[in-house]
Amino acid sequence: MLRYQPPKRVCCMVLNEPFCHRRNNDGTIDSICTRCFVTAGTAQNESELPEIEHSHTCDPDWVLRWQPASGQ
Repeated sequence: MLRYQPPKRVCCMVLNEPFCHRRNNDGTIDSICTRCFVTAGTAQNESELPEIEHSHTCDPDWVLRWQPASGQ
């Protein structure tokens, strides 16, 4: 059976995960918060990401921007 393999530069948003990772052309990796959709940081390798992600705090204004309006 063939399995779908997304292109390597695609950020796979998994909403039950707090961060998704996107690999850039230069080999660095962006960590994107799935709550506020801000790039929490960029690292040279995946072992650096936990520290970056741990220090991220969502800006409440950004979180509100991404929440659906009530009644929709």
